[in-house]
Amino acid sequence: MNRLYAVVLAGGRGSRFWPLSSPEQPKPFLPLCEDGASMLSRTWQRLEGVVGGERVFVVADSKHSELIGSQLPDLPAGRFVEEAGNRGTAAAVALAAEHICREDPDALILVCPSDHHIAPDEEFSRTIAFTLKCLETLQGQEDPATLILGVEAVSPLTCYGYLSCGEVVESSAGLQCRRVSAFKEKPGPAAATALLDSGAALWSTGIFLWRAGDYLRLFEKYIGGSGSAPGESVSVDEGILEKASDVFSVRASFSWQDVGTWDRYALELAEAGAGNRVRGNFVSLDTKDCIVVSGRRMIAAVGVKDLVIVETENSVLVCHRDSAERVRDLVQEMDNRRDASDS
Repeated sequence: MNRLYAVVLAGGRGSRFWPLSSPEQPKPFLPLCEDGASMLSRTWQRLEGVVGGERVFVVADSKHSELIGSQLPDLPAGRFVEEAGNRGTAAAVALAAEHICREDPDALILVCPSDHHIAPDEEFSRTIAFTLKCLETLQGQEDPATLILGVEAVSPLTCYGYLSCGEVVESSAGLQCRRVSAFKEKPGPAAATALLDSGAALWSTGIFLWRAGDYLRLFEKYIGGSGSAPGESVSVDEGILEKASDVFSVRASFSWQDVGTWDRYALELAEAGAGNRVRGNFVSLDTKDCIVVSGRRMIAAVGVKDLVIVETENSVLVCHRDSAERVRDLVQEMDNRRDASDS
């Protein structure tokens, strides 16, 4: 793997995780792991074991340089790639690819989000080794080859990208690489159900593998410009993957959890009876199936169900679990009101 570099995406605001996540301390930097570590630090440790610490690049907003330094003290100099604001994941990957290509024009890049729980590390390493072997043998017909790690789609969730998988092109020791016939980012409920019912769909983990130069060619073809000066903010998924040919998927052998919303984070919390998932000080009567996160004060609930209740020093969130995805819209509404009051 001596040509392989890792790119960790640590930008974005994580607004669906409000009020814990904030512009000053986005979700990847929060102590959300069982041992109190951040998901960013765990991601770096995992990748250090695959490519070595000197080959891990972290892309994040320039204003988070001190956070990066405090959470990743062993990150070598020159491995923090600063974004000037959030231009989307496509530009973030391009920025890192440009840095890496200047150092090694023949480099391969493994792109990983920084807000996922993955276990065990040994199976992650095994899956990456197989995926790397596939990339080195596959040749794209219309576009350079793109490899995506996928996991089984178990319900018609609309917050993930879906891979429609076709023929097997490579297999080894229980791992398979398949050609992707279509990629759909965050489909609506009906489309997600149809994809699930097809029996050939995987959820995208957001973990990708490219030749660094090939990614820059895809970026130029489908988005244009450079990583530092794209025309618009766009994700890898919508900007490239929904358009590109010659996309392949490997079904991961590790367990994977995207900690994208409070409802998904609930799976990481202790079960406190009656279906309640709790972190912190909580007392209840006749309360069930709630997600409760208390930072300092006690949270008490009587006769309620299916709520998300999150308390921080400055804010309290209360919403129905079915509306957890709409917390992002709530944050946008607060921003709009703040802007209106400032004008």
